[in-house]
Amino acid sequence: MKGVLYLVILLLFMNACDFHKDSSFPIEIIDASLNNIKEEVSVFADYSFIRLETLDTCLLENIVKVDIQGDAVYLLSSYGGKIYKFTGEGRYVWQLKQGNGPGELIFATDFFIDSLNHSVYVLDNYRELKVYSFDGEYMRTEPLPTLAFLFTKKEDSFLCFDPNLKKKSNFNFFVSQNGKIVMEGLRKRDGNRNVGYMPSNVFAFYSDDSVYVQHMLSDTIYFCSLSDKHVCPAYFIKTDGLSVNTYDIDFPDSRSFYQICKEKNYVSGLAGFSLYNNKIYLTMSHEGLPLYVIHDIDTGNSGVFTSLCAGLPNSFHCVGRNTSGIIYCYTMEELMEYASQSTFINKDLKNMIKKSKTEDNPVLIVFK
Repeated sequence: MKGVLYLVILLLFMNACDFHKDSSFPIEIIDASLNNIKEEVSVFADYSFIRLETLDTCLLENIVKVDIQGDAVYLLSSYGGKIYKFTGEGRYVWQLKQGNGPGELIFATDFFIDSLNHSVYVLDNYRELKVYSFDGEYMRTEPLPTLAFLFTKKEDSFLCFDPNLKKKSNFNFFVSQNGKIVMEGLRKRDGNRNVGYMPSNVFAFYSDDSVYVQHMLSDTIYFCSLSDKHVCPAYFIKTDGLSVNTYDIDFPDSRSFYQICKEKNYVSGLAGFSLYNNKIYLTMSHEGLPLYVIHDIDTGNSGVFTSLCAGLPNSFHCVGRNTSGIIYCYTMEELMEYASQSTFINKDLKNMIKKSKTEDNPVLIVFK
C-alpha cells in the first residue's frame, strides 16, 4: 500500500512539472526511513575549526546563522540578536548596532553577504532589508512588500520565506523585486497555518537561475526557476510514516503541533537544509537524537546516518553552508564534555579546548 502511495505522489509531481522547460531536472524520492540507516560510516571525515574570540563586547548567545566569505566570518548571534563580523581566524571585528535610531537593527532574523557589491543585507523586523558596507556602516533600507523571516538574494531579486507569520497569506514563499511580489509558491496547508516556527535555512541554490526550497512543515523539496517564474516539486522525502507531515492533522497552534509530535513520536520536520558537492543534507530528530539524511543528486542514492563525524559529538546545530563546507556550531561546554570522555578527538582541537573556559564563545566546525 505504501508503495502505491509513493507512486501516486511521484506521478502527481511529474504532472506538476510537465511544463517546466528543463525536462532533465530530477524528480526523485529521498529515502529517509529508518530502514535506510547507515551505521558503519559517518557523514563527514574531515573538518576545520574556528575559535571565535571571547570579549566583553562580543559575548555570543545561540548562534543561528554563519556565513564565511574569504577571510571574514559573519554571524547572527540569535533571532532578534546582533550581527557580528570576525576574521577568518576568529578575531572580533565589529557588530551592528541595535536600537530604534537610523540604521540600527530592531529584530534581525537573517542576513545575506553580497560579495559582488561588498554589502551586508539584514532582514529586520520581518519587513525591511537594511544594507551595510563591509565596514559595518549603514547605507540604506529596502522595504519588502510583506512579512518574511528568511531571505536570500539573486541579482535584483529577493527570495523570501514566511513561516506562517502572516496567517491570511496563502503561500510560504515569494520573490520580491523593487518592493513588489513578482512570484509566489509553496501553498500553505490549511491545517498548518497556525503553526509558527523559526527555520534555520530553507534555500539552496541549484544553479545561477534556480534554487531549492525546503521547510519543516512539508516533506517536499521544491525547485524554483527565477527566469520561468515557476515552482514545482523536485524531491519527496519518504519517512514511512515517521514524519508528522505524513498525516492530515489540523493544528490550532504551535504548542499542539509539538505536543502531538511528542506523544506520537513523530519527526516534527527536517531541518539544516544544505546543498554541498551535489549532495542534499538534512537533519531530523528521532527519540531526541539527531539523524542525518544525505541524498546524492548524481547517483540518486540516499542514506540515513547516525554519526556526523568521527572524533566529534553529534549535533543538531547546523548554522551555515558555502562552497567550503557545511558549518556547525558547538559550545565550549559541549566540546569539553566530549573531550573528557573520548580519545579520538582531533589533536589541535583538543589542545584548543585545554586552553579554553566553559563560558568562552562557541567554536565553528566546517565539515568538508
